[in-house]
Amino acid sequence: MIAMRAAQVGVTLTTLEVTVESESDDRGFLGMDEAIPAGPLSVRTRIRIGADGVEPERLREIVHWAEAHSPVGDALTRAVPMKVEVEVV
Repeated sequence: MIAMRAAQVGVTLTTLEVTVESESDDRGFLGMDEAIPAGPLSVRTRIRIGADGVEPERLREIVHWAEAHSPVGDALTRAVPMKVEVEVV
């Protein structure tokens, strides 16, 4: 999303590194404690971005736009209805 947005607004990136980390409690996804969620307890994203001759605030705007329009970010921050269908054959 970041690279796409940069291209849309005419910014040529020279650096883009995205690192995503999460913390989970194994007891949740192993079913050892039903009070602990099976999924991540927290998620952190670190972004290194650069472009020659572009003000830092402009690069921050690009990242913030991408964050606001990311389908993955949206799914992680909003409760998404899910339906599971099982077909046994």
